[in-house]
Amino acid sequence: MSLRGSLKDIQLPDIVQLVSTAGKTGMFLLRRGTTEGHIYLQEGQIVHAEVGDLQGEDAVYEMAIWNEGEFLFQPEVRPPRVTVQRSNTTLFMEAARRIDEWRILSRKIPSLDMIPAIVPSLPQGRSHVQLNTGEWMVLARIDGQKTVRELAQACGLSLFDTSKILYGLITHNLVCLKEPSPAPPPSPASPVEDTGVLRSEVSSNIQASGVTPATRHERLLTYLDRVRQVSLEVLGPNCAPIVETYYLKARAAVQDGQGLQAVQEAIVQMVREIAKLKGRDVIQTLLDQIKRIKA
Repeated sequence: MSLRGSLKDIQLPDIVQLVSTAGKTGMFLLRRGTTEGHIYLQEGQIVHAEVGDLQGEDAVYEMAIWNEGEFLFQPEVRPPRVTVQRSNTTLFMEAARRIDEWRILSRKIPSLDMIPAIVPSLPQGRSHVQLNTGEWMVLARIDGQKTVRELAQACGLSLFDTSKILYGLITHNLVCLKEPSPAPPPSPASPVEDTGVLRSEVSSNIQASGVTPATRHERLLTYLDRVRQVSLEVLGPNCAPIVETYYLKARAAVQDGQGLQAVQEAIVQMVREIAKLKGRDVIQTLLDQIKRIKA
């Protein structure tokens, strides 16, 4: 049985504890704005988490500080890998400590998408500075182009540790933060990226053959089952966790009465995620197969 709710009403540690106590295996799907993350439990214990470029404990800590957004627990979804070794209690104790520190760090670093830049001259009255190894490492990789997130990756440090070092450098007026430049206009979509076409195909396939409101629910579930089967056949076992995740996500949405739009969105998100792992030819084959499915 799926479980869903708002992170405004219940914090992530509390809802994970509820599921953990029951010894459940499954996946939490968390969404805040356009950012989506996953936390996998095996018999109640967190064993893997991912959000953006983060995996493992850092991903748990990132999502633990979210105070808005939505969550959905999908039972019996198996983790694709194991990246977390600590107990749930230890994880969330550390998360609570970091939340307190983030409140302080955010005074100087309001967004992790801002770009650190070196201040061109030392503060007045100072002829030299004394830095530790971590500060030198971060300072050496600041180029005025990397965001805080990218800088952390370049340094091989967590976002939390990088932000702590930057906080000290900013406080001592050695580094400043600037807003990122506006993103360039998107280039025309390739056939693989043109998800608008895919949405249209899904819509026409499901609505074909005089589907009535009384049978729409059944047709949607049948269509999902066939998309799942085709996707597993084309992509193979390595992509099975991704296929199963979006299949269960779409099925739960249909059961909740969300209908065609939820099915379209789940299929599009699945294709986008798989496109990061597979070549263009494989994705194009998958799209061609999905377009042929009739509900």
